[in-house]
Amino acid sequence: MSMACKTNHSKLKNVMFCEECGEKLNLNWTCSCGRTNESKYNFCLSCGVDSKAAPAKNRNAFVPNAVNSNLEKNANFDYNSNQNQNFYTPNPKNNHTKVILIVLGVFFALGVVAVAISQLMVVKTTLTTVNMVLVDEECYDVSWGYFDIPGAKVILTADGEEVGSAYYSEYGDSTYLGCEFTAYIYDVPTNADTYGIEMASGRRGVVYNSREELEANDWTFSLSLGS
Repeated sequence: MSMACKTNHSKLKNVMFCEECGEKLNLNWTCSCGRTNESKYNFCLSCGVDSKAAPAKNRNAFVPNAVNSNLEKNANFDYNSNQNQNFYTPNPKNNHTKVILIVLGVFFALGVVAVAISQLMVVKTTLTTVNMVLVDEECYDVSWGYFDIPGAKVILTADGEEVGSAYYSEYGDSTYLGCEFTAYIYDVPTNADTYGIEMASGRRGVVYNSREELEANDWTFSLSLGS
């Protein structure tokens, strides 16, 4: 205690210096929980409160309750109990499977659309018949001038492009008009405007029919030679 100070320093608590003489004190301090701690400790050995948090002399301060013995129990999470909870963990394999299924679904949808479009764009085809009548000719005695007709190859064009060919029958059929030879050309597209039929030999020229004419005649060329 200072000689000039009238204050008993030993009775001072929770202060760092004497208000009377200003001498720095090195005294034990009392925590708000009631425990007296030596000055060398900066925290309470009972509750852990920092010495700086101890209430100063002549000041109104909030005094916390003593540490609840159940605080630690209430504050800490029970790790073992959390382990019993069911947590969903995404499976990378499941994600890959979903991606594959989505990709396959997209390709399938595109395939369906492509098929639908192709069906809309597919050109319809039909069977075209070519009838050649040799007027007033008997099939058992065809004139020498028609020697190139029996078994001859004929070519069909649609808008100038070849779309099929066939051969006349070797033997004709007798009709009231004469001797008739027939050729059948399959898979003829029906979307052209003009169709032409001619012999592969280049003889006899080309006969043209419009699509409307062929449709009206059941897609049949009706040709004839002779009187």
